[in-house]
Amino acid sequence: MHVGWKQKLAAAGAATAVVASGAATLGTGIADAAPPRATKVPVWHVPSVGITVSGLLIPTPWLATVYASSDQRGTVTFSVAGGGLCSTNAAYKPVDIHWANLSNGRSGATSVQPCSFGDPTYPGLFKKAHTGSGQVVLALVVPGAIPATIPGYGTLSAP
Repeated sequence: MHVGWKQKLAAAGAATAVVASGAATLGTGIADAAPPRATKVPVWHVPSVGITVSGLLIPTPWLATVYASSDQRGTVTFSVAGGGLCSTNAAYKPVDIHWANLSNGRSGATSVQPCSFGDPTYPGLFKKAHTGSGQVVLALVVPGAIPATIPGYGTLSAP
């Protein structure tokens, strides 16, 4: 069977997307990004990946890692690591997190600001969701100056 250049290009793009999306970084999103007096909640996920543009107009890939914590039963507080995004034109754009609790049917969406700009109380760094207890699935999308984002997905067990 003959494979044309379009199929080869599509296959190469798909392979690049899988590698760039951090499939190899599948793991927990546990970090110090939790509000005070909150218990960290492990998030198993594949990060979302997007392409943003730096101040020098250089395209830069960015992976969104989601963190979760809980200070009371049935609620989860989400945060996102900003990292390299904070030095790009997408620094002020929030990461969208869509969630659904498989145990009770609740669902919702929130937008989390990934960059604190040196202020740990910057609005939107932590967003509380009333998920209820149980298994929660997540889908997330990073901001991008170029519409080339690959959604991330994951799961967590809400206390």
